[in-house]
Amino acid sequence: MSSGGASVSSTLSGNDITTAKTSFSIWWEKIRVWLCTWELYPILVVAAFLRLYRIDTTEFDDDQAVIFRMAHDAVVHGLLPATSNIASIRIYNPPAVVYLLMLPAALSANPLWGAVFVGLLNVVAVFLTYIFVRRYYGRLAGSIAALLYATAVKPIFYSRFMWQQNMIAPFVVLFLFALFWGVVERRKGWLVPALLLLGVLYQLHETTAVLVVAS
Repeated sequence: MSSGGASVSSTLSGNDITTAKTSFSIWWEKIRVWLCTWELYPILVVAAFLRLYRIDTTEFDDDQAVIFRMAHDAVVHGLLPATSNIASIRIYNPPAVVYLLMLPAALSANPLWGAVFVGLLNVVAVFLTYIFVRRYYGRLAGSIAALLYATAVKPIFYSRFMWQQNMIAPFVVLFLFALFWGVVERRKGWLVPALLLLGVLYQLHETTAVLVVAS
């Protein structure tokens, strides 16, 4: 009886290993296809250059000083904020910008790295734009969309300094991914990520609440 049980257990283990190997092979094949997407590399190089070149000339006003100082104090002194800076209409902004800027603030007290962080976030947004558009509309459409986004004047301008709205772009694309996962592909498990991303976006800036209506 025990030998029969051991045999069944061995068979199940062998099936699990085979399944794991198959899943890994499929995953690696997808990664290999993306790595061989040659047109993406020059687009990302252009996007990074336009967003990071002479970043030392970044805009640095009172808003930038306040939010980076709050991030630095959160890292050094453990002062975790419930809000961030005061908006022009005299209300307190949500604190997500401070928590994101804690990443560069943990590496350096120099606010220049906060501007670099914002630039890199927006390079990631270009990358995600390519993946999203290519997945649902084709390779040519993905290349055109990413190239236009990488070189458009206004996105470049708002990628080069610290500000709440300047960090929204990559999270918006991820939010669209979650929506398309459920609405277009009819797959399960999209609602929770969509709600989490919507929460992050709202905590970055209140204007993103319009995404609820848009979706």
